[in-house]
Formats: sequence, C-alpha cells, structure tokens
Amino acid sequence: MQTKTFVGRFFRSAVFSLSLILAGCSSGVAGKWISPQDPKDYYEFKSNGTWFAEDSSGKHETGTYTVDHDQITLKMANGTLFKITIKDKMLTTADGKTYQPQ
Repeated sequence: MQTKTFVGRFFRSAVFSLSLILAGCSSGVAGKWISPQDPKDYYEFKSNGTWFAEDSSGKHETGTYTVDHDQITLKMANGTLFKITIKDKMLTTADGKTYQPQ
C-alpha cells in the first residue's frame, strides 16, 4: 500500500514539474515584438524555440532562441549568438533598441 502511494505522489510531482518546465520554455516571449519607433522593425518568437526578425528595409534573419530569466539568447542561422534583455515587458537589444509586445 505504501509503495502505491509513493508512486502516485512521485508521478503527480513529476507531471507537475514537467508542466512547469514546459510552460517556462517560452517564458512569455512567444509572439510578435515591435519597435515603437518603427513598426516595420520587429522580432517574432515562436513557441517552438525559433525566431524571425525583420527591419524597416526588409532585411530579415532567422534562428533559434533560449530564455534564461531576463535574457533571450538568439542563435542566427550562421551560428552567431547575441542576447536581448527582457525587462518591464520590453525587449532591449545590445545596441539599445527596444521592442514591445504586439
């Protein structure tokens, strides 16, 4: 009887932990983030860990991303990495550009 109770608790705990991990994968980042200065300049983060960005000139980039607390690490298709900071529902790039959720 004790074994069944332990296994049941362990299983519920494992499912709960996994759901928290999966929910935290996108950490509220998924969606389109637009520059308030230029709405044609944006990032779009998919919940599957991929991203797309386009600027007002039509130049675009793609790749994958990971989220760690207040940092998004973007990996471009050519392997280049760069970071974006998340603070107060704003994304800020290393060059100081800001983006807000659409």
